[in-house]
Amino acid sequence: MGTSATQLQLRSTLKLHDVARYVIVPRSASHSMWPSVKDFLAGISIGFDRWQEGLAGLVLSTREDGVWAATVGGVILSIARQTGKTFVIRWIVFALCCMTPGLKVIWTAHHSQTSDKTMDEYKSMAKSKAGKRFIAKIVDGHDEQTVTFTNGSTIEFGSRARGFGRGFDDVAIIIFDEAQILEDRTMQRLVPTANANQNALVIFMGTPPLPTDPGEVFTHRRERALKARAEDVNSIYIEISCDPVPVDKDPVKHMWDRRQWGKGNPAFLTGRTNEDSMLRMLELLTAEGPEGMLREGLGLWDSIVKDDPIPLGDWNAQCLNVDTRIVTGFTVCLAATRDRKFVYVARAGEREDGMTQVELVARLRASRTSVVKDWLVDHKDRIDEIVGQARGDGRTSELMTELKTDLRHSISVVPWEGAELTACYGRGMDAMFNGVVRTVRRDELDFCVSRVVWKDLAGGRLIDDVKSGTDMAPLKAWFGAYGMRTRTREKQKQQIRFAPQLI
Repeated sequence: MGTSATQLQLRSTLKLHDVARYVIVPRSASHSMWPSVKDFLAGISIGFDRWQEGLAGLVLSTREDGVWAATVGGVILSIARQTGKTFVIRWIVFALCCMTPGLKVIWTAHHSQTSDKTMDEYKSMAKSKAGKRFIAKIVDGHDEQTVTFTNGSTIEFGSRARGFGRGFDDVAIIIFDEAQILEDRTMQRLVPTANANQNALVIFMGTPPLPTDPGEVFTHRRERALKARAEDVNSIYIEISCDPVPVDKDPVKHMWDRRQWGKGNPAFLTGRTNEDSMLRMLELLTAEGPEGMLREGLGLWDSIVKDDPIPLGDWNAQCLNVDTRIVTGFTVCLAATRDRKFVYVARAGEREDGMTQVELVARLRASRTSVVKDWLVDHKDRIDEIVGQARGDGRTSELMTELKTDLRHSISVVPWEGAELTACYGRGMDAMFNGVVRTVRRDELDFCVSRVVWKDLAGGRLIDDVKSGTDMAPLKAWFGAYGMRTRTREKQKQQIRFAPQLI
């Protein structure tokens, strides 16, 4: 199947947040060195795709005092093979070495062939028109692999399997390539080399570990970033992956799904990674089944996701028997019952501790539109926005159309539809799993949680009203309120932290 120039152009202009499953950044991040690095690279005719620019902007983010935003926890990149992540990091490091005299960098991979390949790429850069004037010397021997710049900066390469990493001091940047094969003892040997530097940066990049990989370090850092993301995380975590395999879908078919190729590999069909490249990966990575391709080729951490209802332990852990006061305005979500008789209303806002809290606050007769409007008007002083499904939820979609007309001057009315619909369910499930949401307990919600069944739609999951066996309107309202509230807050944070072109 052919690919038009327009399709290639559109994919190459996708933002990082359009392609990434997770983008987690410390709240202290306020600036980025990317603009100056981008200018330098442009001067030697090196450019990135849009999502790669976003990646670079976050990797190079700094605090107000100029220290790297991720200097404590490091940068963790969980991204599949042949996406261009090494290309981006390689040229970022090259630029930093050129711009910072005397910079010391260590680049280490588990396998010697990986570190050798990266060394070969730097040798090619040194011979190129773009890079040759910046390189003073290259040593590529069995015991030493070093690139020395004209300003005294150095990059040393080596394989962890060969014991590389001893005897370094005052290192400014460490790159752990193949971070899914990284053991604690290696970390203990290498990371202290950066502690003498007051502004050191450690970058971990790899793919989800296979069961046979010693992947505890990479896995632990991912889990810590995901759990801390609503608090004050001290690392940067970026994950790009295909969708989890639905319970009723063969993992092999999922692995062959071209739509999943695009989700797991943002370079697919941009002119950088074509179909033949993906097919070669399939041949290489599937000798022992689809797991290899799903993890290494498409970035998937859990290749098969059980179609469980919401885990009751996670739900109960975040429920409150007594509500804590919400001190901000509310995002209100409306969800109608399938028989169109009632509309459930949930609201979400932030407490004094910054935690988002969700409350199911009303059940109104849907047949009397005036009752719903009167309730909203009575509470309008604290309502920031009203959300509800724009289609597919009969009475709610009708109400949303009426409210957009009647309340347009006083309250923002936002349709909840398309990709944002499934994204809200994903945000809600992640929040429960990571313990970063609080809910005032209500029997209606508990009843729904114990019976919910999911269905797949457009790369995400929705509540299946038919298979759930009971009306899910209360839980839909919960997910809509939380998901749209946190969407709004994240967009506000992004606008404050970085210029839009960087993300």
